[in-house]
Amino acid sequence: GQLKPASQRHALAVVQALFKHLQGAGESTNQPVSRGTVAAIGATDLTPVLRVLSDGDRALLLAHIDRAERTALGRQQTTTALPAGAAQRRLRLVLSLLCATGLRLSELVNASTSDIVHTTPPKSGRVAWLTVVGPGQRVRQVPLTPALLELMAAHHADAASVGALPCPAPIVCTLRATSGSEPSQRRLGANGLYRLLKRFFLQVSAPAQAAAAPMQKRTVVANVDRHAAHLGAASTHWLRHTFGQQVLAAGQSLPVLQQALGHS
Repeated sequence: GQLKPASQRHALAVVQALFKHLQGAGESTNQPVSRGTVAAIGATDLTPVLRVLSDGDRALLLAHIDRAERTALGRQQTTTALPAGAAQRRLRLVLSLLCATGLRLSELVNASTSDIVHTTPPKSGRVAWLTVVGPGQRVRQVPLTPALLELMAAHHADAASVGALPCPAPIVCTLRATSGSEPSQRRLGANGLYRLLKRFFLQVSAPAQAAAAPMQKRTVVANVDRHAAHLGAASTHWLRHTFGQQVLAAGQSLPVLQQALGHS
């Protein structure tokens, strides 16, 4: 079928940016896509959205998790067996894993501890490898750092405090176990994991949007609003894009990135 208006606007904005770059490089070429052409289908912003999180974005997200965990640890836990700060520790694990490995949402949901192979002795700070089966049954190995393994162990300890975990255990678990439920039901599903992160991104973006409201300088308001909207629009797949950008920024080649992302 026909592309939706949002997809049409995005495609035209990308083409427009391409020809603008060629013109800036001194190429003798016309601009075939005018602003009027894009505006005709309701474009409000001709700047293509870069669906990645910057270092500053990630630092802001982690700082928010840290503050929430400190607040949770300061409260008295009297009505639940779940350790204080367990939700924040799980969120930190998910955010760190997706940014550091480039896993697809489905790949993280289906991963379990049986897919992890520990190396002896550790090499280059990588003490384990996670075997991942992607689309088309393509298998790849993803390195796990000691920091990621520590986050995983802390999350599993939290999850086990409210009910038995299966063996092998899912990488990301539910933090509640209903009466009489089987240990195999402790895997957090794709929908739940997506909503967990999406809700978090919106939560972090809300204070930034509120802070912009009373400001007088329009440029400042616009910048704060844009940053808040950027975080609010983020999703699990943005973290995969973020990983890809980090790989390229580190000087790795496209074939290396292709292998790391599990692309055909």
